[in-house]
Amino acid sequence: STPLDDMTAMLEGSLVAPKTTKYELGGPIGAAIGLALLPLVAYALYFVCGPKSCDLTQTASMEIPKNVADWFSYEAFYVAVGFVLLQALLYRIPAGRIGSGSLLRDGSRLSYRLNGLVCLLVSVIVFEVLWYYGQPVTIVYDHFLEMIGALSIVGVVLSLVVYLMSFQSGVLLSESGNSGNVIYDFGMGRALNPRLGRMFDLKTFVFGRIMLIGLVLTDLSMVAKQLETDGKVSLPMALVCVMQICYVFDLFIFEEDMYQSNDFVKQGVGFFVVYASSVFGPLFYTLQARYLVTRPVELSNIQIGAIFILEVVGYIVFRWSNSQKSSYRRNPNSEWSKKLRVLKTARGTNLITSGLWGFVRHPNYLGDLMMALAWCLCTGFDNVTPYAYFAFLLLLLVGRAVEDNKSCEQKYKADWDMYCQIVRYRIIPYIF
Repeated sequence: STPLDDMTAMLEGSLVAPKTTKYELGGPIGAAIGLALLPLVAYALYFVCGPKSCDLTQTASMEIPKNVADWFSYEAFYVAVGFVLLQALLYRIPAGRIGSGSLLRDGSRLSYRLNGLVCLLVSVIVFEVLWYYGQPVTIVYDHFLEMIGALSIVGVVLSLVVYLMSFQSGVLLSESGNSGNVIYDFGMGRALNPRLGRMFDLKTFVFGRIMLIGLVLTDLSMVAKQLETDGKVSLPMALVCVMQICYVFDLFIFEEDMYQSNDFVKQGVGFFVVYASSVFGPLFYTLQARYLVTRPVELSNIQIGAIFILEVVGYIVFRWSNSQKSSYRRNPNSEWSKKLRVLKTARGTNLITSGLWGFVRHPNYLGDLMMALAWCLCTGFDNVTPYAYFAFLLLLLVGRAVEDNKSCEQKYKADWDMYCQIVRYRIIPYIF
């Protein structure tokens, strides 16, 4: 081979399989702690907020089951596996148009089957049919502890699958998950967008199908349980479930926008992503609905109205900002995109400085937080535990904003300083 061939091969290798040069989350030790901690947190959240008690001050009196049957059941396992297999089958339905993702660092652009809304509607219909014919659709609530174990197994197996797939020839690797340390790479995600065949995208599958559709079905299971217990659905329960289900519907209506996000451009698919999507998404992002099943919460009309306004404003901020960003990324030369003010950088890329993106640097985060707070407020003000989701999301998004700022400082240098003078706040105006 000629020196030019060797240089070309080296360049292609650095684009497809770049070596991780900077550790995140405390490196291999931090990753190892995270691998052990995630399942422990999942179980701890159940025992802190279970059917009998949901009070952080009563953790000393928690009852830990001693029988294996209380931790694992084949019934819960079959439900979890059946749900995953159903989503895999529905994902292959040739419904919906073909959308495109954002440009990846190797110059490629992946295609996606935009059938999330069809998968969601069919899943809801299947749930309703099972409910109509008297099947135990309340199993998620009745056997919650066993469901944690069942979905944890699913999460571990899927994590192993995507990790092993990352060693296939030509697989595009994540910049943050190719260190050579097995524990670190397994947790962070070695493969960027692992696929089975041409169109079965595993990142979409775990996040857009298992997590989001699982969240909706869990909410419906909680509604069914409250109906079974009380003979009616409380207004706070109806409100939180409608808001969460509408949120998922929106993500699928604008499904192509999801593939323009940094999660699909930069984040690898590893244990942290897969386990969070398989377990935390369906079971713990719905903590508010589970809390309300057996705990009556009375909200005044003014409180209901305030929660509704917060949700609507949060949704408008979330949707408008995401649509602005996605539309600009897809076609920066469109008539609509030309109306936006941008800061041209020395790298040849542009930073939006108008609309919501001229107000704060992450308006989509702000909208997400407003909606999350609205969901938690449906549980009233007597217990802080149901607000765990808002606290988690706040820490996650603040951390992302800080990391994004560091990355952009290195990437854009003086241009980033100029941008920060124009857009002064990261997420919350006048605060952060």
